Amino acid sequence: MGTFLLFIGIFVPFLILVIGLHIREERKNNRAPILTVRAEVASKHVSGGDVTYWYVEFILDDDELTFRVQSEDYESVEIGDIVDLIYQGNRYLGCEHVFPLCDAYKFVASKRMTCEPFRDVDYDERYYVTFEGWGGLERMELRTGRGLHKKLDEGDYGLLTYRGAALHGFKLVAKRSFSPRGKHDEE
Repeated sequence: MGTFLLFIGIFVPFLILVIGLHIREERKNNRAPILTVRAEVASKHVSGGDVTYWYVEFILDDDELTFRVQSEDYESVEIGDIVDLIYQGNRYLGCEHVFPLCDAYKFVASKRMTCEPFRDVDYDERYYVTFEGWGGLERMELRTGRGLHKKLDEGDYGLLTYRGAALHGFKLVAKRSFSPRGKHDEE
């Protein structure tokens, strides 16, 4: 009986504290104005075990914000996308893309990575791929994630999907089969 009372004596106040903090957070969010700001998608990650949570980090002019989002919103954005972010306090309400999604057949012309100081303790790796059309026309450099950056090689040809300066996908048609200038690779 004593153990049960001890359990109740610890559990009930803890439960009240957690509920109180949740109510306080909700009130704070409800009192905050609804803001719409231009932002860049900086990173995306998924966490959880039995339950999956999706997170997206946005870079604003002078701040970085990370929100837990629904899977549909997570899938609709890519690193480097420019969006109009809508939020209230620390509650994510949505985002709207600034640029339309575009498709074009392009060659991979070059790749690069930059490594810049981040919050004085770490480094921020950014990956870029330069694409161009036949004869070196219509060059464009797009930001991408590490995984796609590693998969692509110079000379790859395929269907490029992008929004603004963010690479959304690349459907490979020919692996290193032609150079962007129209000459057949000698490998």
